[in-house]
Amino acid sequence: MKNSAADCLTHGACSDRGPRPQNEDSVLLDADTGLFVVADGVGGEQRGQVASRLVCETVLQSVRRRRPLATAVRDAHIAVALLAQRRGWRRMASTVAAVRFDGQRYDLAWVGDSRVYLWDGELKLLTRDHSYVQNLVDSQKVAFDDAQVHPGSHVITQALGAGQAKLRVGTNAGALSAGARLLICSDGVSGPVDPATLQEALASSWPAAQIAQTLISSAVQAGGQDNASCIVVQGFGEPAAAPLDGPVVYQRFEGDHWVAEAADVDDPQSVTMRLPAIDSVGKRALWWWLAPLAVLGAVWLALMA
Repeated sequence: MKNSAADCLTHGACSDRGPRPQNEDSVLLDADTGLFVVADGVGGEQRGQVASRLVCETVLQSVRRRRPLATAVRDAHIAVALLAQRRGWRRMASTVAAVRFDGQRYDLAWVGDSRVYLWDGELKLLTRDHSYVQNLVDSQKVAFDDAQVHPGSHVITQALGAGQAKLRVGTNAGALSAGARLLICSDGVSGPVDPATLQEALASSWPAAQIAQTLISSAVQAGGQDNASCIVVQGFGEPAAAPLDGPVVYQRFEGDHWVAEAADVDDPQSVTMRLPAIDSVGKRALWWWLAPLAVLGAVWLALMA
């Protein structure tokens, strides 16, 4: 019988608002579906907090309806865009990094600059940022090691709820062997915490919850100016009888620098989704509410005739 995610994994999470007045990150861990999500909201005045929470809730509900993870992320984009339109919140948006486990196997999907790392004896980056500086890296104008301290490192090119006509959802997949760990984090962790510190924490013998707390403390102590959130997921149990399929690795850390692994800058793992106009989605949603009322009204009139 196939093992569930709960039989193969242990996990821990931590989040801190840092120097910001409020925490606009949201974290979701759902053992029943094997779903782990970190969302980093933007917009200020609690709009980012609302966006990131809505992303987590929508992805969870979509996954519970057995929708593919990339499609669940698209659903979250539409949900945030509709709410922003209804409330007149033009700047409300969120990034996301989501991982869904089925036993030891996992799918991951992301939008923006929230990241997923794998430690399996080496530190590996499994996501490629949707950001201005990543475009510079892809065009070989900036080295990946220098991109983190680039003055434009905070500029993202894709976000959930933003007004783009197409949504580029990054996707990847693999399997987590016993003892290996995944780190899902916002840029409030990946920015201020250097890769050597990430590697040291993930390679330690600490439980997943302690690693998560340590990384958040490291982000704060390093002078991070953003909210910081992360989830650590660890595989355990008996090693797989057959070799586990590995994910696409975009960057591999070699002790003092990153080495590019996936050379195709067109990112064949990404899924570009055409989106319906938000106005038409909103009208369709309104019709879903009005149609039953119209039917009831017709029945009432017939009875009164």
